[in-house]
Amino acid sequence: AWVRGLARRGRLGAGPRAGRSGMILWDVSTGALRDAVLAQLAALPKGLVTDLRAAEFDGWSYNLRCEPEAPDKLHLCVALPKGAEPKGAAEAAVKALGSGVCAQAPAVPQGFSVALVVDLSKAPSDDEGRQQFARRVGSVRSAIAGAPLREALEALAAGGGAGTQAMGVAYRPGEKYFIKRGADSVTVVFPMAFKDANDGVIARTFLKEFSEARRAQALGAAPGVSWAPPESPPLELDGTDAPRGGAGANGGYVSFVLFQRHVGTPAKIEAAAWHLATFYGFVSYHIKCSKGHMHTRMRKRVQALVGALERSQIDYNPAKRGDKPKPKNLLHIE
Repeated sequence: AWVRGLARRGRLGAGPRAGRSGMILWDVSTGALRDAVLAQLAALPKGLVTDLRAAEFDGWSYNLRCEPEAPDKLHLCVALPKGAEPKGAAEAAVKALGSGVCAQAPAVPQGFSVALVVDLSKAPSDDEGRQQFARRVGSVRSAIAGAPLREALEALAAGGGAGTQAMGVAYRPGEKYFIKRGADSVTVVFPMAFKDANDGVIARTFLKEFSEARRAQALGAAPGVSWAPPESPPLELDGTDAPRGGAGANGGYVSFVLFQRHVGTPAKIEAAAWHLATFYGFVSYHIKCSKGHMHTRMRKRVQALVGALERSQIDYNPAKRGDKPKPKNLLHIE
C-alpha cells in the first residue's frame, strides 16, 4: 500500500532535491564536479593542483584534473558503463558545454570513454555567472546520456517527420531503452529488468500505479505514460531485439509518449531528455526505499509483539497465594 501511495503522488520534475511529493528528483549537475570547478575558478590565476575522482550511480565515473603549469585548463575524463557509450558522446558534450569553452582532448586515457579540456579563462567573472558555468560543466552526464533523446526531441520540436522503427539505446550493461519517432510524437519504451526477483515484484506494483497516476486531473498536461506486463510487450518493440518477458523485463515495460507541446522550448527538451535518461535510476531508488521501509515496519511489528508477550507473563508468588513452596535440592531415594 505504501508503494502504491508513493507512486500515485509521484511525478517527474526538475530540481536538485526531493520534490513536494517526497520522491527523489536527480539533479542534472554532479555536485562534486560543480564544487571542484568553483574552487578552481576562485583560485585563479594561480589555480589549484586538482586530481578529483568521483563515481555516480549506474556505473558512471569522472576524473577532473588540473596541472600547475596550466591552471586555467581543466581536463575532464568521463567513464561510461561498458557497452553503453552512445555514438557521438564527445561531440554532444562539446556542443552542450559550448565549443568556445570546451574541446575534445587529443587522446582519451585508458579506462575512460570521453576526454574534454575546459578553458576556465572563458568563464564569467561575476559570481552568478561562475555558478552557471560550473553547473554547466557538472551537467556533462546529461549532455552525453541524453544525446540520443535530445536528437529525437529536437526533431519533434522542429515539426516531427516520417515515422521510424524503434531504435535501441544502451544505457546500462546489457540493457537498452527504445526510441520510436512518429509523425507528431516520440515514444520511449523501457524494458525494466532487475536482478533480484523481489525487486521485480515491487517494480510491477510501483510502475502500474505510476502509470495510473497520470490519469489525475492535475497531470493532464504531462506526457502519456503506460505500463505493460512482462508477457505483453508494447507493439512499438516489434522488429527490435528488446527482451520479451522473463529475466529480461521482469518489471514489465514502461512507455512515455511525448508531443510537441512537451518539447516547445530548449529548457523542456533538456528536462525531458535528462528525466528519461535517468528513469531506471529513479525507479531503482524508490524500490530500495520501499524495501527499507517495509523492513523497518516489520522490525517494529516484531518488537511490538515481543513486548506484548513479555508483558503477558505472570509472576508466580506462592507466598501471596498461600501455596506451600516446593522443596528444592532434595535427594529422592527409592
